[in-house]
Amino acid sequence: MSLKVPGAKGAVGYWGRAGVRCRVNQDQTLQKISALQQDQLLGGGLRVSLWQNVHPVTADDTLQPGTLECSCVKKSGEHADRRCLSCHGIGFTPGYVKFGYGTLYVASITPGLVVNGLTLNTTIKPHRWELSPGVLVGSLESPAFQFVRPQAGGLWESRSDGVIRHPDSNIDVEVSLNGGPYLSLQALTVADPYSGTIRYRVTLSRANAGVPSPAWEIVRSRFPITPVVGRQGPWILILKTVAANKLSQDPRGNIIDSSGNRFWTKPLSFFNCTVKPQMAIDAALPPGNLIRDQAFIEFIDGVQDGESPLRWSLVDFTYDDPLGYLTRQFFSSRRQQEKEYTGLVF
Repeated sequence: MSLKVPGAKGAVGYWGRAGVRCRVNQDQTLQKISALQQDQLLGGGLRVSLWQNVHPVTADDTLQPGTLECSCVKKSGEHADRRCLSCHGIGFTPGYVKFGYGTLYVASITPGLVVNGLTLNTTIKPHRWELSPGVLVGSLESPAFQFVRPQAGGLWESRSDGVIRHPDSNIDVEVSLNGGPYLSLQALTVADPYSGTIRYRVTLSRANAGVPSPAWEIVRSRFPITPVVGRQGPWILILKTVAANKLSQDPRGNIIDSSGNRFWTKPLSFFNCTVKPQMAIDAALPPGNLIRDQAFIEFIDGVQDGESPLRWSLVDFTYDDPLGYLTRQFFSSRRQQEKEYTGLVF
């Protein structure tokens, strides 16, 4: 029998019949570690709302239906505008989506719009609908979108983005449910539908032809798809790791620097059943389990949950995947500055 390590008879290692990798897999060692980590999160984890940016269909299966390349993208350099309310610099509408929610949206470039009395301004990016010259009232209607909302609790949330340049002008956004009469966008929360079709109507108006036209850009609506069960719901759970201590010299003398907010969480399939989990150590990791770059969070628990919601950008992503099996992922967080572009995200 040959030695595993030449010259080291005592370093016998593993000599079972099956390979050591098979032994670890059959014992489900990593799955046991994962289960203990889940218990840690459920017992002491902090709840945070998570926003992630959307991707084109070729990137992963978390694409929101109807995602379009944003009209703010400059073809000369293929750069998107971070202050754009349609994509927030991602380059694809609707830019960001909130984890654990289903998102519907209609943008100025959504195909199939029925337009009356409006003109699409393609000079300014992103493109916006404005009243045609001399027109006082104009409107557009979207196609009807099918939706099914799970019995997850929570309420619908909506927001419309546009520009009103004069007090004698206005933008009204309405919704029609299952072919019924149009209701105000705010009434969607009261109606709280669980399935059927939804259609949006946007009406632009002004007092006279001399008033600058308002300009409309995008409307979004979302509803929870993850039910609230104990500590789980339309959010993720995170735990803080031990801060790395660094000894440095300072005019005050030697000091210990423990700065940096470092957190860990589980693969996202643990929080949302629509994301497929990794089934075994030899299986490929399904898309959607890793938090994508340019994500940000709002704390629901803990001292960071202030009177006004504060957003924290996630940076420095890494993960723990012994034998190729993802057990948890790590990231650092940075408090966003006042008027930072992600503060505009719905």
